[in-house]
Amino acid sequence: IPPEKKLWRKLWIKLRYLIESKFGTWLANAIEIGTFHTPTLQKRYNDFGLHIKYQLINPDLAGISTKIGTRTEEEFSHSPIRLAAAGRFIPTKGFDLLLKAFSLVPNRNRFSLTLAGEGPDEKRLRKLAKEWGVDQEVKFTGWLTHDKLFPFFASSDIFVMPRWRPELSSVVLMEAMSHGLVAVIPKGGGLEWAGGDAVVGFDFDNPESLAKAIDS
Repeated sequence: IPPEKKLWRKLWIKLRYLIESKFGTWLANAIEIGTFHTPTLQKRYNDFGLHIKYQLINPDLAGISTKIGTRTEEEFSHSPIRLAAAGRFIPTKGFDLLLKAFSLVPNRNRFSLTLAGEGPDEKRLRKLAKEWGVDQEVKFTGWLTHDKLFPFFASSDIFVMPRWRPELSSVVLMEAMSHGLVAVIPKGGGLEWAGGDAVVGFDFDNPESLAKAIDS
C-alpha cells in the first residue's frame, strides 16, 4: 500500500472511531433492549460505551437448535477419527494454523482431516499441506451447500475451528454442534462460552496447543 494511502487509512480509522464512540453510542443508548449472543460481545460493546438498560444474551440468534454432547461413545467408531473444518479459505480463518497443528499431532495416522470450503487461500493451503507432509491425510471437498454440509457434519467425529474473533460465536459452530459434534476451538471467547462442556479449548494461534487439543 502506498504511504499516502496508509496515512489516509489511519486518519479514516481514527475519524470513524470518534464518530462511532461519540455519536453512534449516543444514538444506540436510546434503544430500549439490546441482544447479544455472547457475554464477551456484550462486554466489548459496554466497554465501548454502550449502556442500554435491558441487555439480553441469546446464544442461538441464528435459530439453530444445538444438541450439545449428544454423541455416544459408540458413535465415535470411525477409524481413522474424522476431523472436520469448514469455511471460506482466507488467511484470517486460520486453516494454515490447523494444517500446521495437524502435522504436529502424534500418531497422526489415527486421524483424517477434511476441509470443506473454497476461497483465495486454497492454493497456498494445498501447498502447505504438501510442504508439511499431511497432503495424503487431508481432503479438500470444495464448497458445500447446506444439503451437503449437514451430512458432512453428521458423518464426522470432531469439528475444529482454528481461528475466530474472540468476542463472537459462530453459525457454522452451532450447525456442527447441532449434529452432536464435539468441537476444538480457541480458548477464552464466545466460542468456548457457546460450546459449554462439548468443546476442547486451545491457546489462541498456538499450533502446538491445537495439536494437543486434537489428540486429547
